Amino acid sequence: MRTKSAGPKLAMKFTPTVEEGKTLRLVPEVESIQADGSLGEVLRSGPVGDMVREKITKALLSALQRGTDRSLTLPPAVQDIAVIDHAQFEDEGDGRMALALGGQVTISPQQIQVLKEQLKDHLPAH
Repeated sequence: MRTKSAGPKLAMKFTPTVEEGKTLRLVPEVESIQADGSLGEVLRSGPVGDMVREKITKALLSALQRGTDRSLTLPPAVQDIAVIDHAQFEDEGDGRMALALGGQVTISPQQIQVLKEQLKDHLPAH
């Protein structure tokens, strides 16, 4: 009789960070690796484990960056001058996480006028 064993499990923690006020990064940390024998050793140390962690981090970061694309979330007048101060994950319940970003924009009176025009063109008339 053969018993079916569960596959390897890798638990990772990701901490979002912001570089230079614009670039979102994820700092990965391996919390646990559940794998037996030589597979467990390969995942815990060496180039294969590093490669697996890097691929997971890149895939997650790619998805997060698509969701934080400045050209989709900010008016054109402030896209280049907005600065992200902090990033953190928030629990939305039901096993869902959200990325919360906080930041600021410092704009000149001329940029305010450009922004007002851009917003006026996108808001419905009352």
